[in-house]
Amino acid sequence: MESAVNWSELRWKLADDVRGARFPGAVAVVGEAIRKGFIKDWRDCAHLIADDRSGPEIADPIFVADFMVALAGDRSDLRVLDPWAGLGLTLRDFDDAGRLQQGVGIEINTEVHELAAELLPSPRIEWLLGDAGQLLDTDIGQFDLVVGSPPLGLPPRTLSVPDRSLNLRASATYTMIVQAALKLSPGGSMLVVLPDGFLRTTDGLSTQACLQAAGVGITAVLALPTRTFAGLSIPLNVVVLTQESQDSVFLGQVDAQADQEILLANLRARRNGALPELGRLVPRTDLVPPRQSFALLELREAARRSGLQAVAVEKLAVSVKRPRATGEAFPSLPNCVYVPKLGTSSAVTSPDQFQIKPQNYIQVQINPEIAESEYVAAFLGSALGRRVRRQLTSGTTIPQISIESLTAGEFYLPASLEQQRATVRLSSRLSELGLSLQALEKELWDRPLSVAKIEAGLGRVLEGDGFERWMESLPYPLASVIWRYRASDDAERRCRFLVNLFEALVVVLVEIHYSALERDPGLLQDAIRTGTAKDPYDRASIGIWANLLARLAAKTRQLVASDPTKAQELFALSDIERLNAIASKTVVRLLEQEAAEYRRNWIGHAAVVGPAEWERRLTQAEGTLAKLREALSDAFTGWELVRAGQGSLKAGVISASVEHLTGSRALFRRGSVKVRDWPEDGCLYMIEDDASLMLRLAPLIRLRRSPESVQDAVYFYDRIESRGVRWVSYSHEEVPEVVEPDPETAALIRKLDALG
Repeated sequence: MESAVNWSELRWKLADDVRGARFPGAVAVVGEAIRKGFIKDWRDCAHLIADDRSGPEIADPIFVADFMVALAGDRSDLRVLDPWAGLGLTLRDFDDAGRLQQGVGIEINTEVHELAAELLPSPRIEWLLGDAGQLLDTDIGQFDLVVGSPPLGLPPRTLSVPDRSLNLRASATYTMIVQAALKLSPGGSMLVVLPDGFLRTTDGLSTQACLQAAGVGITAVLALPTRTFAGLSIPLNVVVLTQESQDSVFLGQVDAQADQEILLANLRARRNGALPELGRLVPRTDLVPPRQSFALLELREAARRSGLQAVAVEKLAVSVKRPRATGEAFPSLPNCVYVPKLGTSSAVTSPDQFQIKPQNYIQVQINPEIAESEYVAAFLGSALGRRVRRQLTSGTTIPQISIESLTAGEFYLPASLEQQRATVRLSSRLSELGLSLQALEKELWDRPLSVAKIEAGLGRVLEGDGFERWMESLPYPLASVIWRYRASDDAERRCRFLVNLFEALVVVLVEIHYSALERDPGLLQDAIRTGTAKDPYDRASIGIWANLLARLAAKTRQLVASDPTKAQELFALSDIERLNAIASKTVVRLLEQEAAEYRRNWIGHAAVVGPAEWERRLTQAEGTLAKLREALSDAFTGWELVRAGQGSLKAGVISASVEHLTGSRALFRRGSVKVRDWPEDGCLYMIEDDASLMLRLAPLIRLRRSPESVQDAVYFYDRIESRGVRWVSYSHEEVPEVVEPDPETAALIRKLDALG
């Protein structure tokens, strides 16, 4: 059971006590906590420094230590070495679990070493002070198990072990791994936290070859959640190395919030799990980081559902080139696609279409018997194509596509050239239709008195089809309001429903951003309002919600730019373009400025006006709707609002019944989804098509069935009253408001008050 202590607040208080600095060292904070009696056991220490950026150097997170103990099995006589022990929390976990006969922890920092001995005295654990790279060359004994998290990014060293014919020039991070492997007793193994680079960089591959020569090889790689260690954004894994030779490597993903027994059972049995994250065996020759492997499996499955086939770029391309020097022109070749190495610019078929500098493109000449360049370029701009491009990137500072990664990748195409050509033809027709619509709009403003003629030319069916498709892709709380707007027969009612829609959209977007960002509480700190009076969310208006949306969306944009993988995990989706849409500055500006002004001037304290003024206002509001429609685009297509029902568990996979709350109709389609975490019955979630994780939404929206109706109505949070929470409906006119006790929503409003 988690402690009731607010460890984050305690850490900041202790920091002020010991140094008064904004970012004090974790060692000083832990020492002060011990002296004041706050630390009862090693887990308290881990809780205290869990989100401290200096903490990763001295302590593994609790769930990582627990996972290593579970991985090690049931033996009670283990001799365990942690060459980078820090405070020794992992060793203490082994000791508490009754697994330890002897433990040795090495720590280079004198203060940390002394604190570990004071914090974790045990007759079974010995603490050594010094550089692991040096002490591992001394006679410290042989061990059944080596565990720990070596410091990353160390400068290169040369390791030479003549009697074992081992020579390695690599980062000291990796030379120490080899040194530690040499301390294994027969049948011993290693459980070490290492970055993706260990599996694919020159240093990492050289180290693997050296380990193989020493009789140790990788048998499993288990991805850790992003930012498992505070302040470290690079992907990390628990790498299992044993002296037992295996032709395959087990890949999996550790979930800090879920029971790991299914994953561990699959690992011990060396079998595939029901989901890739629960275990996937891959040939040793095909070993790539788990996240990359799982993403590729997801891409292939998405392509299969679309009826597309995988084509290796190596087979598809006649040649793959990039300029050898800045300013050098590409050779003039037929049937070429130019793929941007970085960013999200479109792939193009001619240098005339370049949107960024030429040196940032890779020229791929396509085999005309397999594909046409126009199709490949358009594919790379599709949702699936954007995922392919992200899969091909590497690097943490500026992720880029290299010629090597591109050539080793694969694209997904229709089986025949004729199918490709038909797709390109239809795409061209749709583009021409867009140009025709622009021409009609220009003509309308050139000849506004010909509106009837131009409207007839446009065609009511064509316009209605396009708008209706967009409306039916939206979550029901929004689509139901749009349906009311379209069904109304006078300007005032239509205008009021549009204002209601804008307010509903603000709340829905706030709910999505807040629900995701709240999963990493540190991210919300940057969204706290400073310098001005805080807003009262117990009686919030559209202006207050829009201001909060602006701050949350800004944090989401920052996260997408700095750590897109973390953003995908928090929002539980794979298509990052959805976040670019719902967090866009355009959407925020339209809601914060135009929509809030409409509510304030037309609805809140408005004077009585006639039909002509309402017609003018309707035109203005519909202009805002058109801009919002363009900015949001297809963000919600394939990303649905669902209400969870009952579920069942089989082979580590949860099959949960859901109601799909999409479109304008209240008779919701029922179905089921396969997910990794138990959803709460009756709660609302966002889930992407075929995803295995869902985003639970904060309780700002409720679905309830009134006595007067057999259909569910959507109610939005409005304010806190003495009788409870007041909810309003923007589309259900029979029962427009409800007041009832709701402790969960009341607690949420108190949290929002802290954001200001």
